Amino acid sequence: MWSRSLCLAAGILAATSSASFADDCADPSAPCPVDERLDMAGIDTPAEARDFLSHLQEATRSKDREALAAMMRYPLNVYGPDGARTYADRDAFQAAFDDIFTDGVQTAIEDASYGALFIRDQGAMIGNGEVWFDKSDDEILVKTINPPG
Repeated sequence: MWSRSLCLAAGILAATSSASFADDCADPSAPCPVDERLDMAGIDTPAEARDFLSHLQEATRSKDREALAAMMRYPLNVYGPDGARTYADRDAFQAAFDDIFTDGVQTAIEDASYGALFIRDQGAMIGNGEVWFDKSDDEILVKTINPPG
């Protein structure tokens, strides 16, 4: 009983810490721990990352397929429940849009917050890995999408 209560308390603490950590980064003029790791994803400034995330969310909410297609790095890697697929260009992305931009991917993007981004050498991760982006050749773009099964 004691260990069950301890696990529950630890889970609640972790959830609230993470939520408040993300909330602490809501003010773009205030420092955020994510800022210190952006260089691992090739991103130069917090403003660049915040702007990209904001535009990605706006395009997702408005279901702007053209804008979303322009925010992808091609070839785009997608690792979904049916296996790995690579989309060579915007036309291929557009043709498979509904298979790539599933409800799970859209929700992850819409619910994302700057402070909750996970940054590592492979890029910036949204949600539980549904979307990865980085900066290469002077442009921040989505490089991988992992639609949940």
